[in-house]
Amino acid sequence: MSFNELRAWEAYYAAEPWGQARDNMHAGLIAAAISNPHRRKGSRAITYQDFMLVAKEEKFNDNRRKFFATLKSAAKRGDA
Repeated sequence: MSFNELRAWEAYYAAEPWGQARDNMHAGLIAAAISNPHRRKGSRAITYQDFMLVAKEEKFNDNRRKFFATLKSAAKRGDA
């Protein structure tokens, strides 16, 4: 694959994403649309993100990033 072809595929994916994450988003949209009418009065609206599948490693890395961001913020404030 040439560099130009790779760039073309990247541009196409940016405009029209495909794959597992996109499929999960579609399923989440349907699940949220079905779930929202049945939620308790006054509770927050359910979004497609509530139904997104996340790999354990991805969730671990996200939690680690949040943890270190919190530490960095505390250090800047002088709390640490």
